[in-house]
Amino acid sequence: MRLLSLFTTLLLITSCAPQSNAPKVDNAMAEREANIQREIVLKEQRQYFERVMKIGYKIQKSNTELCGKKIAPDFGFAYGVSTQYPKEYKPVAERLFGLRDDPTVYHVFPNSLAQGKLKMGDVIKQVDDQVIKSGLSGIKKLNKIFNEEDYIDQPVTFIVDRRGEEKQITLTPPAICSGKIAITTNNVINAYADGENIIIDSGMMDFAKKDSELALVIGHELAHNTRKHVEAKQGNALLGMVLGAVVTGVTGINVMGLGSDLGALAHSQGFEAEADYIGIYHSARAGYDISEAPQLWRRMGAKNPQGIHLAGTTHPSTAKRLIALEMAAKEIADKKKRGEALIPAEKTKEDFKATVRDYNT
Repeated sequence: MRLLSLFTTLLLITSCAPQSNAPKVDNAMAEREANIQREIVLKEQRQYFERVMKIGYKIQKSNTELCGKKIAPDFGFAYGVSTQYPKEYKPVAERLFGLRDDPTVYHVFPNSLAQGKLKMGDVIKQVDDQVIKSGLSGIKKLNKIFNEEDYIDQPVTFIVDRRGEEKQITLTPPAICSGKIAITTNNVINAYADGENIIIDSGMMDFAKKDSELALVIGHELAHNTRKHVEAKQGNALLGMVLGAVVTGVTGINVMGLGSDLGALAHSQGFEAEADYIGIYHSARAGYDISEAPQLWRRMGAKNPQGIHLAGTTHPSTAKRLIALEMAAKEIADKKKRGEALIPAEKTKEDFKATVRDYNT
């Protein structure tokens, strides 16, 4: 230890060092500034959250008919705990949003069942006869309740603590398209679905400047979930791995991993095209102007020139996506003029036969 200390001292004395007398920053001062910056981060994330919730809730609520079995009770509010935040952000989240270690109402959706009944900062203590524990275990319990179809159109009683006063509130939730919408701090232009939920990176929030554009993104990701694209890709990957195992057994060359990767890519562009098509219907049914929304893909192509290539990659070419969306927008406009329901068209038997012919040629 002494030898290491001596070596460090000699190194500091003899090594090259900055020559100017720059200000020395006190750690206490730096921590105060760090808290100011953390507050800015959480305020920006809150703005993102409120924007995406306003649009996402409207889309989920307007498209229950198209979501099949992917539905859940619509209680009309979001909740959280301060322990979901990193340690250094926890006190800031508590101060700004009224969050606690116990599950707390974080946001009440406008024009929802909970509006006027629940308030931001209400601490959820009990749901019917189920006691809600503090921390992440309480969040897990609420997540289960909020995804339980048995609660749809049934009265559910919440007991909350509102600034020390106990309140009993009964809600009878209608159905809504299921799944949470989460925002990351990743500054990349991306959004994705995991089969149940929708995840939007902060970069996409900045890129989709118009609400109609963000609605198109959310509608697209919702379509991935409701059309079970994630499950289909997983099934295709498994099939590819099985076929790879057969080839491995015959040739002695291990191609199981390659088979799995190729299987996961099967119909990838088709899934994306379908999500675009269904997604623009989702946006239109929620009342968003879809006439200019497809222009998002012209800007996306300009931002990522490699995506313009007509062959595409895992996704169709941005050029093809824009044209397909414009065609879908016209289809929707024509249906509105004719007074028809805004329901996406499904493939007929002839369409499937034509697809097979295309693959064979």
